[in-house]
Amino acid sequence: MIRSSKINALRRAGVLVCGDDEFVFYKCRNCDAISLMNEELLQLYLNPADLSEGVLWATDELPVQCPTCHAFDDFVPLEDDERVLVLKSDWGRFL
Repeated sequence: MIRSSKINALRRAGVLVCGDDEFVFYKCRNCDAISLMNEELLQLYLNPADLSEGVLWATDELPVQCPTCHAFDDFVPLEDDERVLVLKSDWGRFL
């Protein structure tokens, strides 16, 4: 798993940070679009340009749709060898 260590940058970008939150980068299995998951709150952030809005995921709520390919609930954690995907994306500033 690839974790974000930039908690202050995430906070400045609008993420609600409370306590021992752990932020892990995820990708859509269908199209490789990257997102960021607060694993403590099960909050998934889909847009690096606006982190003020996240969606609850992995609960009994409505399924979460990938904003790129529109697949539903097809997100998986990025593996360590996929770090370059984050660095080359708009999410890189949070790595």
